[in-house]
Amino acid sequence: MRGAYHFGRPDLGNSPESEADWFWSVVGGSLEPGDLIALDLESGSGSLAGWTARFLARLKERAGFNPLLYASPNFLATRGINFRNVGGDYGLWEADWVATEPAPAAGWPVLAIWQNGSAGTLAGIAGRVDGDVFNGDRATLLKYGKPGAYGASSGSVTPPAPTPAPKPAPTPAPAPVPSSPAASSPVGQDELPTPPKAPNGGSMASSDPTPVVTTPDVPEPGVVAEAGVSTSEWKLALGYLAQAFALGTADAANAVSEAVFHQSVSIPAPLLQALVNVEFAAAFVVASYVISRGVRKLGTK
Repeated sequence: MRGAYHFGRPDLGNSPESEADWFWSVVGGSLEPGDLIALDLESGSGSLAGWTARFLARLKERAGFNPLLYASPNFLATRGINFRNVGGDYGLWEADWVATEPAPAAGWPVLAIWQNGSAGTLAGIAGRVDGDVFNGDRATLLKYGKPGAYGASSGSVTPPAPTPAPKPAPTPAPAPVPSSPAASSPVGQDELPTPPKAPNGGSMASSDPTPVVTTPDVPEPGVVAEAGVSTSEWKLALGYLAQAFALGTADAANAVSEAVFHQSVSIPAPLLQALVNVEFAAAFVVASYVISRGVRKLGTK
């Protein structure tokens, strides 16, 4: 993490915009995410609030993020500069060489950086250096700098394309249920919702084949279903349906339909179709019709 500051010279008669543009032309191309920029005000007399506000606004426009303002409390007070008249949007880097951390000067609500002296030492640098303390943690300090992921390259890097995961082998589809004459079907084929939904609410993927659904004949009282469906399997299907009705939520119905799949039982196709699609109304019609025809009297295989 680095920083660059501009030593402002309003005393030379330069416009704040020209100085901001010149500063940005020098450092703008080399900044990386997290780097700081600042206006250092130590020169000039009279009221400098307008000059300061214009410089900071122009630099923010060029950089795309807020610069800091470096100054001493005395300079801010004697030049008529305060938090509000410079825009109320810039962090204060306060130079105040006192023993304890001071309150923010000139109406600033927060002190971003406190410069507490000029006689510090730092490994790798000969002579004395200024001492500065940031008011916060590292993550907060980075927020004052150029936006972006800290440590990332400032250039444009295209990541390599990910290697696609191998497709799983498709699961064999279950054997189709034999179909009987359509006239005896309790629910017409055009009434069954298609295609069926997966238990999680999405569409069935090709790797998770949809069960083959036909429209079987409804068994007459006392006669075993031609599709080989036993009384216990009918009761199991109706039990799942009853649980879904009792819970009364889409999540419960999804869980019921998933349980039906994992049980791999030969549940009558119209009722299975209705359960898979969480179509309670269609399932209820099928169940009511079956019960009324005396399915409970069926023998078992």
